[in-house]
Amino acid sequence: MSPPPTFLLDFVILKEVCENIFEDLTKLVESRNHIIPTGNYEDQWIALRKRVDYVMCELQKLSQKAQNQTLNNWFKDVAKSMQEVELNRN
Repeated sequence: MSPPPTFLLDFVILKEVCENIFEDLTKLVESRNHIIPTGNYEDQWIALRKRVDYVMCELQKLSQKAQNQTLNNWFKDVAKSMQEVELNRN
């Protein structure tokens, strides 16, 4: 399993990451019926869970950062507009 990219706000990348996780999850669920295990089943579940947690944490951090930047830009634009209105009044 390759680690997910850290830039998850691009929906194409996010979709690919989620599809890869789903494929690995499907393989893991199907492997429960194998007579000869393909590795430590419990370790594979733990690794997949860590990967999902990592992706969710990164997505949350990046989304919150993007939202904060958007709000900051909006406030700056409002302040600039108010300055322009004040200059036009004078």
